[in-house]
Amino acid sequence: MKKLLVLIPILGVLFLASCTSGQDQKVQEDTNSKVANVTNIEDQKTEDKQIKDISLDQSKGQYITYSKEAIQNTEGKKVLFFNASWCGSCKTADKNITESGVPSGLSVFKVDYDSNFELRKKYGIVAQHTFVQVDNEGNMIKKWIGGKTIEDIEGEVGFSEKTSVTFEKGIYKDVTESNVAEEVKAGKGRRVLFFHASWCATCKAADTSLRGSEIPAGLSIFKIDFDSNVELRQKYGVTSQHTFVEVDKKMNKLKMWRASKTVEDILSGLGEHKNIKVKTETKTEVKEEIQEETKTEVKEEVEVEVQPVLETEEVKNNIGQYVEYSQEAVKNALGDKILFFHATWCSSCKAADKNISAETIPAGLNIFKVDFDSSTALRKQYEVVGQHTFVQIDDNGNMIKKWFGSRSVKDILAEVKS
Repeated sequence: MKKLLVLIPILGVLFLASCTSGQDQKVQEDTNSKVANVTNIEDQKTEDKQIKDISLDQSKGQYITYSKEAIQNTEGKKVLFFNASWCGSCKTADKNITESGVPSGLSVFKVDYDSNFELRKKYGIVAQHTFVQVDNEGNMIKKWIGGKTIEDIEGEVGFSEKTSVTFEKGIYKDVTESNVAEEVKAGKGRRVLFFHASWCATCKAADTSLRGSEIPAGLSIFKIDFDSNVELRQKYGVTSQHTFVEVDKKMNKLKMWRASKTVEDILSGLGEHKNIKVKTETKTEVKEEIQEETKTEVKEEVEVEVQPVLETEEVKNNIGQYVEYSQEAVKNALGDKILFFHATWCSSCKAADKNISAETIPAGLNIFKVDFDSSTALRKQYEVVGQHTFVQIDDNGNMIKKWFGSRSVKDILAEVKS
């Protein structure tokens, strides 16, 4: 009986303990359930926010670095911008596009001009600051040069109704002083004035080349007579024929260079090829390989340092020169070619030689010092009867004009322009 009385309290304690444990477990389960529900709700809110953010991002256009994946993963119209870090106009365009933003339905992909040679080859890119519109597979739809704002790009791809007029080819046309302003204003893209002289052999060669070439979209070249447009020459500081001047649509001068003979030369003149090198394995590929100057040596390739204005095979002639005469030197020269028949015993020849040697020869002017005494054949060819004679010749060695006695570069330029 006593044992039974002792067991009853013990069983009661165990029962109460069991009940308490069950209640605690139930409370813990309820708490976990509530926490889980709160977590799920927060996760759902976060997911909804992410979806909303993604939707917002997709509603905007984008300006991003080029990649194949980026092209494939975007909708709408796609434009590649071949940008070079050393190109001033590229920097301006990059800044404008970045600051203004890109509208919905348009994606602009920045392509490094120097490192993407395969892309340049694929789309036939011959100069930086070129834009290429592509489809979803990367096939080219159209291509143009220049444009510094997102509005310019919209106009080219027909994106904006107010600027939906596009053009497929550039132009090369004759203009006069009376209509040049109107024609330039109506031009598209980069506008270039070509100061041409009918008596200039290199001008004629350039004119023939340009008329026989397809001018790329975004380039407008206007041929203007050098002799009759004195006011324009003074306005832009043009001192000799075969000069090119880039202007804006209001006829303001942007830059100037000389002696381009082809469309490719003009495109190079429009670029700012400062401190770069041209790499070539063959003469026909000079313009295909353009890269920013580096210290890396390129095996089995010729590297020629280029000055800011021109980028051609005869790149060394981008600046003027005063050198000893040789057939090879004359053949490789680009621009006006002057033979100076000099004699060591002639005091006026010595004075002229000293002055010319000390002066800066302007771009496009090549002066070749010919020894009067030993160059009998040349004297006979050009009918030179006395020392201190100057003869201007064309690319084929034909005489353009002849005169005597110039003592400075200024005197020679005056004769060339007269």
